[in-house]
Amino acid sequence: MSAVRSPYPVDSATAVRRESPVSMFDKAKNLASSNKDKIKGGIDKGKGMIKDKVGGHDDKVDQGAEMAKDAIDKLDDGESSND
Repeated sequence: MSAVRSPYPVDSATAVRRESPVSMFDKAKNLASSNKDKIKGGIDKGKGMIKDKVGGHDDKVDQGAEMAKDAIDKLDDGESSND
């Protein structure tokens, strides 16, 4: 009897089926879409930590945090953040 080949790559050392990168990206995107508030809270927390460590660049840190939050908001719209 011949073995059936999986369309997904298999790591022979651990015999674990790996998912395609697109599938993993879609799962990550769905998780991010359903946890937007938690992610935005993490962005704000990281922003505060960066401001504490690096002085004099508060405007750039704020700008980067807002850009990250905007990208999270676009996930529900199905838009790409690569405008």
